[in-house]
Amino acid sequence: MVFSINTVPLANLHPFANKTSHPLLKSWHSQLAHLHISNSYGLFRVMTGVDGRPEVIIEGANNRQGPWTEIPFRYKPGNVNRTLPIVAPHQPRLDWQMWFAALGTYHQNPWISSLAYRLLTHQPEVLALLDVANYPFKSKAPAFVRAVSYKYYYSPAATKTPQWWIRNRQEEYFPEFEANHQPLIAYLTQFGILKKRKPEYVEPRVKNALDALRKYSATLEPAHLLWSLFITGLAIIYLRGGSKQAAPSANNNQGTQGKKQQQQQGQGLSKNKSRKK
Repeated sequence: MVFSINTVPLANLHPFANKTSHPLLKSWHSQLAHLHISNSYGLFRVMTGVDGRPEVIIEGANNRQGPWTEIPFRYKPGNVNRTLPIVAPHQPRLDWQMWFAALGTYHQNPWISSLAYRLLTHQPEVLALLDVANYPFKSKAPAFVRAVSYKYYYSPAATKTPQWWIRNRQEEYFPEFEANHQPLIAYLTQFGILKKRKPEYVEPRVKNALDALRKYSATLEPAHLLWSLFITGLAIIYLRGGSKQAAPSANNNQGTQGKKQQQQQGQGLSKNKSRKK
């Protein structure tokens, strides 16, 4: 009976399965809910992707009539022929935020409008967060950008093509923007995103050192860098532990040798005394 009741919250994970739950089981579940015999899953109990993974695809063009070219990200699904990379323990923040943006509208996520504006103004710090190697507007910023929402599905296992994903276009996510689009500028100004800030003084030597470090680290794959630091830290801890264990044994050896020397000296003194007698 308890197992049967537990199928009710489990069926809530999928709308179709929820419809097939027997009314009697739903009645039992509601009557016994105060006893907490069966419970729904906790945080993120309904994962996106059960009926298709929502994704926002940003496109750019030099002409309003097109052709529109997809702007690639480093990690999130985009190109249907590319599988998802392994990035742990790195947390690609922009790609992660794009997943949340796909769950709502661009009005609920003002930062994505800021992202569109940075693409239109060719801001290098933002472009560095994208798949720079395959970025289609390296020499010149696109004149227009837009975003479209898609649903992504894994390709069937029997598929003989190199296609990892199947995607279906859903609807427009945000309309076509251009760099001098006044409603966009007013919108970002309203949220303080384009707020003019006073330049802060930074020690030139510190700035140059940080710029050099940032430039060097940008050439490394974040996951590889983090794993290298993690393994290096473990190696240091292991070696330090080994040196601490070796130190007492060395001290013991020194102590043993010291005792032997004292004994030998004592024996020598006793022999000298006996000779004098």
